[in-house]
Amino acid sequence: MHSILFILFIFFFSCQGPPRDSFDKRLKTYSYPFKTKLYKFLAQTQKLEMAYMTVPKKEFDPTKKTYLLIHPQESTGALFKELALGLQAKGYQVLIPDLVGHGRSSKPQGFQYSINELTRQVASLLNWYKLKQVHVFGHGLGGLIALNLKEQVPHLIGTIRVLDLPTLSDPSYKGIDHRYLNIVKMDAQALKKRHSLKLYQGQWRAEYEQNFKVTSGLRKGPDWPLIAYQMAQIEDAIFNYISGIGHPQDLETINYLSDKGRKSILNEL
Repeated sequence: MHSILFILFIFFFSCQGPPRDSFDKRLKTYSYPFKTKLYKFLAQTQKLEMAYMTVPKKEFDPTKKTYLLIHPQESTGALFKELALGLQAKGYQVLIPDLVGHGRSSKPQGFQYSINELTRQVASLLNWYKLKQVHVFGHGLGGLIALNLKEQVPHLIGTIRVLDLPTLSDPSYKGIDHRYLNIVKMDAQALKKRHSLKLYQGQWRAEYEQNFKVTSGLRKGPDWPLIAYQMAQIEDAIFNYISGIGHPQDLETINYLSDKGRKSILNEL
């Protein structure tokens, strides 16, 4: 009798799906603030999809160009909900992609991540939409891509604002495999600390929990080893890019760490 109950117990729990707060690699059950669409393209012989959101102008005004908002590493375009609504209220259209390797975009295996590659993909999206003189705001990794867009496709880019550009702050960096083994074993607390360092200069506020929910949910989901490896790949891409070019010194960095900071950004854009 006990053995039958044990078998039924195991069967019951084996039939349960992943935790309700877990996500698969394409965030199918995560709630985005605006409808997501897919831009399909070819890169490194692979068919890829870039998820993106658009927030339309409330009224047509030809003098108001489009704003492109590019999220930091280990994040999604959903981070920019409030900023996008603020820009819409000021008369702008807003375009918010999920970079490949993030959010609802493709997570290709056997893919060579680099800042130049991610930049080309965003530029391809702009060309597909036939956009020019786009204003760009980039946070972290998104800031590097914003600067690189100005170099690669200056005819498409208008003004640029960047926030919290990544730095070479880890002298112990030993490459992708070493970083992957470190990330994949992280518990929730260690992952949150990493998140705060990568995105918020080591600070933490209750308002950051919603954005961290994505990384936390991916860790609990079925694709975590793949996600952890791609996190390591993208970190390696950032490290190699900054090692090669350093940081421009003449660009404005805007604080985005508090309600006051968000208002400051909206006033600057």
